[in-house]
Amino acid sequence: MVLDRRPQNRRLSSVDVFVPCYRYGRFLRQCVESVLRQEGVDVRVLIIDDASPDDTAAVAAELIREDGRVYYVRHAVNRGHVATYNEGLEWASADYTLLLSADDWILPGALGRAAHVLDAHPDVGFAYGAYVEVSTGGTVSSPPMGIGWTIMSGPDFIRKNWRTNPVATCTPL
Repeated sequence: MVLDRRPQNRRLSSVDVFVPCYRYGRFLRQCVESVLRQEGVDVRVLIIDDASPDDTAAVAAELIREDGRVYYVRHAVNRGHVATYNEGLEWASADYTLLLSADDWILPGALGRAAHVLDAHPDVGFAYGAYVEVSTGGTVSSPPMGIGWTIMSGPDFIRKNWRTNPVATCTPL
C-alpha cells in the first residue's frame, strides 16, 4: 500500500498586500500583477492612492475590473507614508501581510515560500527573501543569499545584522 503524503484539502494561507502609490502609476500594473500571479497562497491587494496626480486611478480601475482580488482607496489629499502604511495595516485581515511599494514587484513563488516557512514555524515573527535591484539604467544586482532558509532568534538576528539591514522593504511577510 502506498500512502499519499500530499496535504488533503489543505487551506492555502492568505496574504494581504497593500500597495501605497504616489506618482508611480506607470509601475502599478506590473507591481499588482506580480502579486496576483503568486502561487500557493490566497492573495488580496489594496492599492492606496495617496492623491497621486498621475494615472494611478485609471490603472487601478482597470486592475479592479480585471480581478476581484484588487481593492482601491484614493485619498483626497496626500497623507504621507506613515498614515498610508497604517491604513494598509488596518485593512489587512489575512494570515500574513506585506507592504509593497508600487515600483516594486514580487518574484514568482516568493509569497508561497515565505508562507510555507511561517506556517511550519508559527513562533517565527517574519520571513524575508532575496531581492533583485534594477537601477534606472537597467543594471541588475542582488545581494548574496544562501540556498534554503534559516531560523534565527530575534537577538541573533540583531547581532548578526546590526551594521546592515538585509531585509529589503518589499520582502518581509
